[in-house]
Amino acid sequence: MLALLCKNKSVQDATHMTYKGLERFLRDNPSTPALAPSDNYVISLALDSVLEASNDYYGVALGREDLTLPCKDTPMSLSSIKRSIALHDIQTLKTLTQYTKAGTTDPRCHETLEKLLLDNKKVIEVKKETTANVPDIPFREMDIKQRIIAVNKVIDVSVREFLVMDGGDVEILDVKENGENLDIYIRYLGACNGCASSSTGTLFAIESALKEKLDDKIRVLPI
Repeated sequence: MLALLCKNKSVQDATHMTYKGLERFLRDNPSTPALAPSDNYVISLALDSVLEASNDYYGVALGREDLTLPCKDTPMSLSSIKRSIALHDIQTLKTLTQYTKAGTTDPRCHETLEKLLLDNKKVIEVKKETTANVPDIPFREMDIKQRIIAVNKVIDVSVREFLVMDGGDVEILDVKENGENLDIYIRYLGACNGCASSSTGTLFAIESALKEKLDDKIRVLPI
């Protein structure tokens, strides 16, 4: 099924498939989930294999977490498991097992998995705290800290999921006024760094979302 879905797609287009989109495509009934909870890992592994193929095709240099397999019962790397936890907001080891198969028969990796879950909870708590600090005022009237928080908030709800699914992310470095324009300097992380769409489609998506939500004079400049 995955091979058929990837047919006639470019490598970049194939990596843009999402868990939610693939799950809904596989449904026989629009109101009934395609898989039982215990089989959710099937889609995760399929999308992970697409990402691996993309990395091979583009010659992406893999980091330590991309090469580390923490559990013997899943082919998913440490970075892939972390992405699944963040994408599905996984809170328990049981749910993590359902989405990744990690820890199903290899109890020795449970401690590592529990730490990943805890780390994700901390990240969520920090995001909630920072989001609460965004004042309800025009973007131009915010100070630099408030602007960066506001930019991250928009990216979180618009494009970050797709960046993470592609094995990357984006970091906001600075926001500077340049005449009537507001220049936002960003840095791509992980697989997004140097990929073909980072200077075209991805950049356009980020800039469009920020213009719509914050200020129509925003320009996004990757460095």
